[in-house]
Amino acid sequence: MRLRRVRRLAAALAVPGLLFGTAACGSGSGSARAGDPNTLEVWTRSDPESAQTYERVFAAFTKKTGIKIDYQPVMNFDQQLQSRASTKDLPDVMINDTALMGSYQAQGLLKPIDPASIAGHDEITAKSWSSTVGRDGRHYGIPYSRQAMTLFVRKDWREKLGLPQPKTWQDTLALAKAFATRDPDGDGW
Repeated sequence: MRLRRVRRLAAALAVPGLLFGTAACGSGSGSARAGDPNTLEVWTRSDPESAQTYERVFAAFTKKTGIKIDYQPVMNFDQQLQSRASTKDLPDVMINDTALMGSYQAQGLLKPIDPASIAGHDEITAKSWSSTVGRDGRHYGIPYSRQAMTLFVRKDWREKLGLPQPKTWQDTLALAKAFATRDPDGDGW
């Protein structure tokens, strides 16, 4: 029952990060113990501003599915997770990046997930799915966003200095040095 709810949550979310299903240690999560099998406890690593976005997403999710979300925005995420793990009372779902996924997996805090069991799994790229693979080769999360790193160049500054568009990293370095030393914005710095 809980895995089905996690799958439905994963299919409905559209905010940055990675969704992890946590291992049910001992007696399970707080929401299950509280007697409401139709509630998921969901944690995010969020500040108050980000939490407002998640609250709107979870409200829409509850309206669409009928599944309630006990949402916990957590600032000191790793400390709180370790504390809850020590009492075998983990949240049902964590939305987090993959930086500590290997550590969480090694501690037994995550459940493996079969991508084929997730509605819409075929719409997620293989590259995205690869970010959820643990040391044992199994998936431990559901990706629902990808980020790209982009370098922007001020075209007006480049043109003012009469420099060509950079095509290599060396060109980019030369452009950065010119921006730093030739004052393209004319402010004297």
